[in-house]
Amino acid sequence: MISQSLINSLEVLMKYVELNNLMDVSKNNYNQVIYEYKLNKNSVECQCSEDRSNVCLTKHKHGFIVVLDDGSKSLIGNSCIRKFDSDSQIRKDINILRNTQRRSDKLESIKKYSDNYDKLLNEIKTMSEKVEDVANFKKSFINYLGKEIVMFNRSSSNLKVVGGKIREYVNNNGKTKKETIRANYDLGVISGKNIIDSDRLFVEFNSSKKKFIKGMDNLKSLLENIENNDPSEKEINAYRVQLEEIQIIQQKFEEISSNWELFKSNKPENLVFAYQKPHQLVKYFLKSKDAGVKYFCQQVESKLKEDRNLDFINIKL
Repeated sequence: MISQSLINSLEVLMKYVELNNLMDVSKNNYNQVIYEYKLNKNSVECQCSEDRSNVCLTKHKHGFIVVLDDGSKSLIGNSCIRKFDSDSQIRKDINILRNTQRRSDKLESIKKYSDNYDKLLNEIKTMSEKVEDVANFKKSFINYLGKEIVMFNRSSSNLKVVGGKIREYVNNNGKTKKETIRANYDLGVISGKNIIDSDRLFVEFNSSKKKFIKGMDNLKSLLENIENNDPSEKEINAYRVQLEEIQIIQQKFEEISSNWELFKSNKPENLVFAYQKPHQLVKYFLKSKDAGVKYFCQQVESKLKEDRNLDFINIKL
């Protein structure tokens, strides 16, 4: 079974070694490595030595507790292990310890999902119901617009119109001419428009949900068999990747929810300029099907011309 092997405080370290009575560590007296330490505030002297006259004594915050042939315990700093050959027993043992620690950390990181099993699945259920509601609203909206949804999808999220003035003048030949002066006008944006334009967020949400639920099902069997079957780091990583899909699920849920609320907050007068025939769209937001909607749209356009002192306006797709 994977066990915890990292020491992160001086108090715990001192339970294993006597700092005032440490022996030098060499390839001749080394027996085994038992713990890795990483200290935040303190540092301890490294006992690495090729011979007793050349003990390192450099203070390290990161290193290893080792057992010597006589059963005593000592310390060697992380950077000093390079003084031993790559195929030496101490280097091999440290690599095994590090792999064990890494697996232990990753296993601990996925146990929290098991501890919160019911809570997480209930959260997924709540989010899924909300996303399904939004998807149904979206489908209803698209069906309501019918063919006009094509024009809506083609329109830019940034609302623009081309407005102009028509000026009459007499040229040098005494003939009356007309000159058209055009300009672009930015009117704002259609908020949350991408929730209608694309299914990407819904696809990504459902894909991540499927992976996460599968990971939760697999996690139970992993933890039940952990005593008898010590999983490799690769196996643990496979579970961890599935479970971390919860982060993507939450992110996509927030995007879907916020974009839908933004879209529903669009004012009918703002949507008049979403595309060339806005009457159905405005009806949807006004919750009205009377003929006055078309008149409403015409009034909005007339007011824009009046406010900007324009002779005409055209929707710019």
